[in-house]
Amino acid sequence: MADNRRVVGQIEVFSLSDRSNERDAHRVFPDVPQAAWQSFKETGTSGENLFTMNFGCYLLRSPDLTVLVDTGVGGDLISELESSGIRLEDVQAIAYTHLHGDHIAWNLSGPDDNPQPTFPNARYYVPRGDWSYFVEQGSPGYSPTVHDKFRLLEERGLVQLVDDGASISPELTVWATPGHTPGHSCIVIQSGDERAVIVGDAIIHPVQVGHPEWNSTWDQDPDTAGRSRRQLVERMEREQSLGGVSHFVAPGFGRVVKAGDQYVWQLA
Repeated sequence: MADNRRVVGQIEVFSLSDRSNERDAHRVFPDVPQAAWQSFKETGTSGENLFTMNFGCYLLRSPDLTVLVDTGVGGDLISELESSGIRLEDVQAIAYTHLHGDHIAWNLSGPDDNPQPTFPNARYYVPRGDWSYFVEQGSPGYSPTVHDKFRLLEERGLVQLVDDGASISPELTVWATPGHTPGHSCIVIQSGDERAVIVGDAIIHPVQVGHPEWNSTWDQDPDTAGRSRRQLVERMEREQSLGGVSHFVAPGFGRVVKAGDQYVWQLA
């Protein structure tokens, strides 16, 4: 766990791996040429075109606020928090990048007939576009599973819908990066002169840093996802932001840098 912490100004950033597994790169990225994978063995792609997909969350801790970004797939998040010295009661806010099932699983815990919020002292910041699409009954993408993960939280008045530019704290801002889902958002950290971005699923694998036009099969609106990804890559390079990416090999930290006329991912 020693490698899972970075510091951005006054913000501690902890990478928490909820689970990982192997995926077939060609199934996830059907448009990526075979040869493109050969450069990525060090970032999780083997010669058999399998890559390690991490299911990660990020804990952001300032002197005044402790924020968890996403609640994972239902694996090892709780033990990861404990190993980092963080109690469930310490988490004061949950900020979601989007509402796919592998980012919301630990919202609730306990028996099925009496679930309770896993993080009893938290308020839940949800991108409005995803709430409208996945949670509101009658919407095109309504999901009973997603609805059930939020029903109790909504009933208790713990859900706050957020739009592009919303502030979770003076150091944390929501940045809309739609395409993967209608409301997908990144969390931007600015503390002092330092910046970081918690990326979520706007980027799934480092191969997309150099080729933002390459979409995954999970991108709901490929054209919009590609535009958001290009803007994200360009901004991260321009601002020299630290990145934390949910599905990159843990801990998922790195920076976008220029190599000639190409953007590449550099571990950090």
